[in-house]
Amino acid sequence: MALVCALLGLLLLPIVFGGTAIVLGVQARKKIQLSQGMLTGEGLSKAAVIIGILDVALFLLLITQG
Repeated sequence: MALVCALLGLLLLPIVFGGTAIVLGVQARKKIQLSQGMLTGEGLSKAAVIIGILDVALFLLLITQG
């Protein structure tokens, strides 16, 4: 879900979807790390956090330039 939000943030409402992707991605990574190998997908959750940060950063950059 975090990655879906991150990708949606590239297209619409980057603050909302990007921020949500960051929160969900961090929560997922913590849950995966605490599962002691039972859960997978750490790379996908890391990607969601990175893309979410890019969503928000690019939006802020566009706002301050315009």
